[in-house]
Amino acid sequence: MEAQTAKKNAQKNVYGILSEKVIELLHKGIVPWRVSWAEAGIPENVASGHVYRGVNRMLLASLGYKRNLFLTSKQLKELDGAILPEERPHIVFYFSDSKKNEVADETSAELPDAKKPMQLKYYTVFNIAQCRWADGKTFPEVAPGMEPIQDIVSIKSKDQKKAYYNPLEDFINMPAEKTYPTKEAYCYAQFHALIHSTGHYNRLNRKDLIQMSEFGYDAFSHEELVAEIGAAYLMFHHGLNLEIVSEPEYIAGWIRKFEQDNYMLYSAGQQAEKAINFLFLGEVDKVIE
Repeated sequence: MEAQTAKKNAQKNVYGILSEKVIELLHKGIVPWRVSWAEAGIPENVASGHVYRGVNRMLLASLGYKRNLFLTSKQLKELDGAILPEERPHIVFYFSDSKKNEVADETSAELPDAKKPMQLKYYTVFNIAQCRWADGKTFPEVAPGMEPIQDIVSIKSKDQKKAYYNPLEDFINMPAEKTYPTKEAYCYAQFHALIHSTGHYNRLNRKDLIQMSEFGYDAFSHEELVAEIGAAYLMFHHGLNLEIVSEPEYIAGWIRKFEQDNYMLYSAGQQAEKAINFLFLGEVDKVIE
């Protein structure tokens, strides 16, 4: 009986495991959505070619490997490889059908509910640097970026003090580029506002965007985290790195949020993924494979 109870609690606490991992990184001064994969490549499964997205992309990229290529222990055996001594696996999260026990798309933008009996679960992977390989084993080069971003919203320069997205009038305000210390800083500000703009009711209709506009700006809101994650992705997609000093107050603020809400990070990661898909593909129901 105790074993069954422990198993049920473990299933319910997968979101807690995710939050704990991110909080652990934040305590170390590592902000996972600000860790670049531009040089190491976007995290992917080297055996299947599957590209990790959402929180999995952030967590795997934050590990600091030279190449972001991963695979399961089963896949490793099939490739005649072996795990090096004392190497520990890394977690990948996914949704599974609680009845059929089938793996669903790990980038599903919606959290499970009564109508969709899906459970968040996880499996483990190893980086290629943690493995021993037969002589002559090679790996693909870092893949180039995807197609360019689609033009979805007008950009104006009404205010030279700061960049922002106006959801009521549906435009992005961008000060002149010369007001920013670097091109990277300018691009980041624009990408951040661009991600916000995908939440407009004529696009992805994110309710948090409207609430942020109506009730005031919260630096640690769900919508702000969506924009942070999405903007970082767009930067790295374009091969741009912006050295952002994460102030202690910034890190402490997110730690408090994740301690209060285990679902926030996963949800924001999936909403950011939908925003990215929309910017590249122009349609809500498509997913970048």
